[in-house]
Amino acid sequence: MKIYDISVALHEDVPVWPGDNPAKFQQYSFINKGDLANSTAIRSSLHLWTHVDAPRHLSDSGKGVEAI
Repeated sequence: MKIYDISVALHEDVPVWPGDNPAKFQQYSFINKGDLANSTAIRSSLHLWTHVDAPRHLSDSGKGVEAI
């Protein structure tokens, strides 16, 4: 089976679903401030980037992501 990578790059300017909040990246750990690593948190809607909407997203009787 051939696999196609359709992933979208992570960045703050990616388009969002109308009404959803844009992605925000916030670095919270800094080596130059004495932390062991540089680390960044991402806050976003689930409708961002490459994802799958399960049938349950639009119907209470639909299957969840775990079932498809």
